[in-house]
Amino acid sequence: MSIFTERITKKGPNFNVLRTALMNETPDYLPFYELFVDREIIETVLERPLPVVSRGIFPLEKKITIEEWRQYLDLSIEFFYKMGYDYIPSGALIPVGRQYSLTSDPERIRSLQKRAWQNERKGTIQSWKDFEQFTWPTISEVNFSGLEYVASKLPDGMRIIAGTDGIFENVSFLPGVETLCYILYDEPDLVEALFSKIGSLWTQLFRTFADIDEVGALCLADDLGFYGGTFLPPKILQKHLFPWYEQIASIAKETNKPFVLHTCGNSKEIMPDLIATGINAKHSFEDKIQPVWEAKQEYGKRIASLGGIDINILASASEEQTRRHVRFVLEQCAGQGYALGSGNSIADYVKVDNYLAMLDEGKKFRERVKWR
Repeated sequence: MSIFTERITKKGPNFNVLRTALMNETPDYLPFYELFVDREIIETVLERPLPVVSRGIFPLEKKITIEEWRQYLDLSIEFFYKMGYDYIPSGALIPVGRQYSLTSDPERIRSLQKRAWQNERKGTIQSWKDFEQFTWPTISEVNFSGLEYVASKLPDGMRIIAGTDGIFENVSFLPGVETLCYILYDEPDLVEALFSKIGSLWTQLFRTFADIDEVGALCLADDLGFYGGTFLPPKILQKHLFPWYEQIASIAKETNKPFVLHTCGNSKEIMPDLIATGINAKHSFEDKIQPVWEAKQEYGKRIASLGGIDINILASASEEQTRRHVRFVLEQCAGQGYALGSGNSIADYVKVDNYLAMLDEGKKFRERVKWR
């Protein structure tokens, strides 16, 4: 495996290049984009261990110290710099209580964490009584210290893409998806109240993100669907969710910062509505649903399309197959409103050689093709 010991591209970081792509314009050269990269991948590439921390989704078995947290952030900054990105992803810790189904996986050699899957049947809020007794966090209780630390350590030319998990995700996590579907019909006012509570807090959260000078763009990661369609009927999303997206998009526009929506699953039916909310770029593509090159052809005049190198290829193909596929995607997509990256994220089960091969093909493309 080839380890990058310096920044893989000749040029230093320049967030304006990525920003141009996020705004669906043509950048000077090909930028890179990822939602996140799992700890195990970072450790392997840097050949150094990272403290076991949480992305805010998976619980930890032990508390970490401030020193460990800062060590994790320092190594993350180093990783994104060396890998040729023009930004550092960062966010905030939001104290929203949830329930989980935990499954230990003792065969996971590299990881010290437990794998966690969301409990889809039952969550913290099952009734109006639970809603009224729930301790709803306020914006003053949100922890921005990680983002502030990253802002103080940014290499020249880099910016932060600030984001967090989504409004719909938290609305569905609190009761559980199955319970949410029942109360949609049994207690629709409770559903409206859930969206209102989470949407209001998230709007304040993104206002805070946008007002930080070192933040160059905003990203909301809100998985709305599965292979066949959206979890909830489009009319419900149109009524309860998309008005909050519009508010965040308005904040982004007001502060002149791109707004990226990451959403997994089949969103074909709601894409016109998502675009209408004011998002600048869409991330997360899966070949069996809609390959990124088809999405770019269909929506490319209206929004940017990011990533799209299918996770199945990164996780299971050979290195040469990966390289061929990356070259094909770049032939179809590179240019206006595109940044190279995975179809979802660099999860711990992605082959590191394939991830590095993707970036290496991107590096070669950068050196060969410039638009300005």
